Amino acid sequence: MSRQLKKARCSIPLNIAEGSHARGARRNLHYGYAKGSANECIAILESAHASGYIAQLPPELAAKLREIIDTFYNCIGGHR
Repeated sequence: MSRQLKKARCSIPLNIAEGSHARGARRNLHYGYAKGSANECIAILESAHASGYIAQLPPELAAKLREIIDTFYNCIGGHR
């Protein structure tokens, strides 16, 4: 799980950077990847909590990830 979380976590800023230099559908594609990676981070952390690997999902981290998801939802649309 930790390896998957690291990959998802790193994917967010990398896709934001790639998307910021693109236009149209290509930009939305990268921003969609960033949004998906933020969703994946939440799911991994919730799974880690449910499995007893972590005591709780840190509220400030969950709030920041949800803010990222909402921002991209507003930029490109799609499911939350």
